[in-house]
Amino acid sequence: MLQCPICKEPLSEIVGAYQCIHKHTFNISKKQTVNFVNTNRKSPYDTTFFENRHRVLNAGYFDEILNVILSLIEKYDVKQVLDAGSGEGYFSKGIKKTYPKLDVYGLDYAKDGIKIASMGVKSGVHFMVGDISNLPFQDKSVDMILNVFSPANYQEFERVLKEGGILIKVVPMSNHFKELRESDLYEDDGVLDLMIDNTNILQSYEILKTYAVPQPMQEAVVKMSPIQFYKEKMIDLKTITIHAKVWVAKFGEK
Repeated sequence: MLQCPICKEPLSEIVGAYQCIHKHTFNISKKQTVNFVNTNRKSPYDTTFFENRHRVLNAGYFDEILNVILSLIEKYDVKQVLDAGSGEGYFSKGIKKTYPKLDVYGLDYAKDGIKIASMGVKSGVHFMVGDISNLPFQDKSVDMILNVFSPANYQEFERVLKEGGILIKVVPMSNHFKELRESDLYEDDGVLDLMIDNTNILQSYEILKTYAVPQPMQEAVVKMSPIQFYKEKMIDLKTITIHAKVWVAKFGEK
C-alpha cells in the first residue's frame, strides 16, 4: 500500500525500515512509527497541545463524533482506513479497538502528535509522520479516509482512495467551543464550500452537545484549543460545547 514520497515508487519492508527500488529508506522506530516527511517545515502544534488534547478526548468529550464515525465504518465495506491528520490518535485507536481486523493508518505532519499516539500499549494502528499534500500511499489503495478538524488535500485524497471509496470529513460548526471565544462571531473559512467543489456529498450528521468541565480538566480544555493559542489569561470554564458536522462524500463525476 505504501509508496515513496520522494520518487513515488512502491515501498517494501526490509529489516527495520521501508525502502523503494531507488534505495530511499524510511526507518521504523522502536515504537513502530515511520517518518515520511523530508522537509524542515514545522507544525504549529507542539507536545503541550497534543498532551492536553489527549486528556480531553480520552475523557469522552468527542465520543459522539467517534460513534458516528464507527457507525459509518460498519455501514460501508471498509478494509483500510487512513486517518489523515490523526494527531494524538484518539480516532485511529477508537476505530482499531472497535474493528480490530481493519488496517488503520494514522498520519500527521506533527511529530509530537505521532509521538504521543505511539505511547503506551501497542494499539495496532500504523502511525506515521506524513504530509497530506504528498501521502505515502499508492494510488487507489485505501477504502476510507478520515479527516477530523484538519486541513484536506482533495487531489491527494482522490488519488489514494479506491474507486467508490469514502471520505469522512468532520468540521467544526458555529457553536463549537463557543465558551472560549471572546465574541459570538464565528468565522467560516469556506471549508464546506471547498468540499462541495471537490466531492460528491452523500450525507451528513450534526453533533451538538454541551459538557460540564470539572476543575481538573479546565486547563486541558483551554490549552487544546487553537482559539486560545498565544493567550496567557486562563478562562474560568464551567462547560464546553462540542458542535460539529460529519460529512460523508465520494469522488467522481458530479
